[in-house]
Amino acid sequence: MTFKKGKLLSTEKNKKLYLTSNPDYICVHFTDNLNIPIKSKKTILHNKGSVNNAIASALFQFLESYHVDTYFEELYKPNEMIVRCVDVLPLEVFVWNYGFGSLQKRFSLNKNQPLPCPVVEYYHVDEKQHSYMINQDHACAFELATLDEMQLIDRQTRKINAVLKSFFDRRNLSLVHFQLSFGRFEDKVILAGDISLDNCVFLDRSDESAKKSSILPLSCNEEEFLALKDRICL
Repeated sequence: MTFKKGKLLSTEKNKKLYLTSNPDYICVHFTDNLNIPIKSKKTILHNKGSVNNAIASALFQFLESYHVDTYFEELYKPNEMIVRCVDVLPLEVFVWNYGFGSLQKRFSLNKNQPLPCPVVEYYHVDEKQHSYMINQDHACAFELATLDEMQLIDRQTRKINAVLKSFFDRRNLSLVHFQLSFGRFEDKVILAGDISLDNCVFLDRSDESAKKSSILPLSCNEEEFLALKDRICL
């Protein structure tokens, strides 16, 4: 299928969405914007968009080989992909395999403590981009999603986690934490948000002599991002 990028549809934190010549598809442009300003106050990281696009595309295709439905259609340019138009649910799904970040602080866990089972959390993102932790009852009561949809999302999330953990283990990376989004497409709910270095955290196990594994991405530098892309996109 041939696509032609059209007018800008919307701008997100690290992405721009464009219409295409086919009304059933949009073009996702990954920018080089940084999530969090660092000490140097740098807000742009060269090649970040193309790295995230390459990783997200590779992971979408890998998940689809395990019968996980996604909105990914094809790689369009080094920093752009074509995806299906979906009705994105106003939910963010957080998955934790280790004590890290806010989960570690909330429950006084040891840093990078392995969890005996994954922790799945749901957050509702309102029109003002405020985020609130919710459960399945909230989602159903506030008509964010149906009970069947929430149960499907939970099953798919746990399947995705198991598949990705194995994928990254083979690359000497432990999947600490990541984030997912889902959307309605035709009569089903599918994965509708990229999995990239913007929303994943890893423990690097490649240096066996190290006393402690390193958290990745460590810092905002191009060399580190490119090295991770090479490890992930084998």
